[in-house]
Amino acid sequence: MLLAAVAATHHEPELAAHLVGGAERLNEEISGGDDVLEDEVRTRTVAMIQREIPPDLYTDAVQHGYGQGVDAVIEYALVRLG
Repeated sequence: MLLAAVAATHHEPELAAHLVGGAERLNEEISGGDDVLEDEVRTRTVAMIQREIPPDLYTDAVQHGYGQGVDAVIEYALVRLG
């Protein structure tokens, strides 16, 4: 989720939403539990993203990121930032 927060603060909302989806999937796969700090970062990151892009674009990007494996999400981020 921290990578999504960084992307959001650098005004890359679509990339950030994509990373939110990937982070959600990874969190489910490795922990499945709730983390208060992670929840706070997620809440703030999603709010930043949603101020910059339409809801449908946010949803599509999150779903796309969630549907990819971790390696693919990281590669996508590197290409976008490259």
